[in-house]
Amino acid sequence: MTLEGEQTKHMAAKSRFIPASLALIIFTAIFAGAQTSRVFVAASGNDANLCTQSAQCRTVTKALTVVDTGGEVVITESGDYDKFQITKSVTVAAAPGVNAGIASTLGDAIFINGAAQTDAYTLRNLTLKGNLSPQSIGINEFKGGNLSIDGCTISGFDNAINVSVTVGQIFVHDSTIRDSTFGIGLIGPQSEGMLKATIDNCTIERNEIGIAIGSKVSADIRNTVIANSNSRAVQVRSTVSGQSAEALIDNCQFNHNTVGIQASATNGFSTTRLTRSTINGNVVGVSVGANAAVFSLQNNLISGNTTDVSGSLSWLGPK
Repeated sequence: MTLEGEQTKHMAAKSRFIPASLALIIFTAIFAGAQTSRVFVAASGNDANLCTQSAQCRTVTKALTVVDTGGEVVITESGDYDKFQITKSVTVAAAPGVNAGIASTLGDAIFINGAAQTDAYTLRNLTLKGNLSPQSIGINEFKGGNLSIDGCTISGFDNAINVSVTVGQIFVHDSTIRDSTFGIGLIGPQSEGMLKATIDNCTIERNEIGIAIGSKVSADIRNTVIANSNSRAVQVRSTVSGQSAEALIDNCQFNHNTVGIQASATNGFSTTRLTRSTINGNVVGVSVGANAAVFSLQNNLISGNTTDVSGSLSWLGPK
């Protein structure tokens, strides 16, 4: 065999073996890529890490660059974390028992600007704190999609939760919203469609306005306490000609607000349906303005307010 043939044979033999160090690098890269459906953030982490469970990131912002669309960012340690922006379907959640705080003195604590109406975002077990700066927002969803807020505490913002979308849905469960100008502000789309909202088992207290429901919004509010609002606990108001603002209020309590429920329309029409609810200790229990209707079943308690009803209720069922 010639020298050239021997060299070719030797090189072919070597090519069948991968050095151990190179194999480890390849395995690590494959393993890290497989873990991007769930990434981890800790107060003791470092953004130079890969955001794996054994090498956690420090910021949610870094984790969001690593996690797959539809994946989950898990905060594993109590501490203070960064403000962040979401641009894809994702869950950001603090692990059970973890106090994950996000402080914001200006702008948005969490800004959601997804790409599609089918995007889904979940925020779970987070504590957001502002200092009532003008135009500050705790959670700000700018485009359509499906937003779930579970077990969060939000306080001290101009707008604790602000949703201004094309078409979408928002779900707020088991959350506390307090000490803000607007607790939950819901603004419907300018084009076709509706913004649909479900607010369940929440405490909304000491805000200027607890929940503001605007044109082209259909909101269900259930099992919720709204108390000590300086202005309105729930405002249902349409401002767009030919469009409605709608609310179903079931098994809720309205206590010690200036106005419990205010229904009105400067344009369009406002419709509120009220059942199994207690409205007590307010200056005005229910205020029904022009181009608005409040339909009340007989199972509500509207009593003990300075003025129980301003305007007229539309009674449903036998009297």
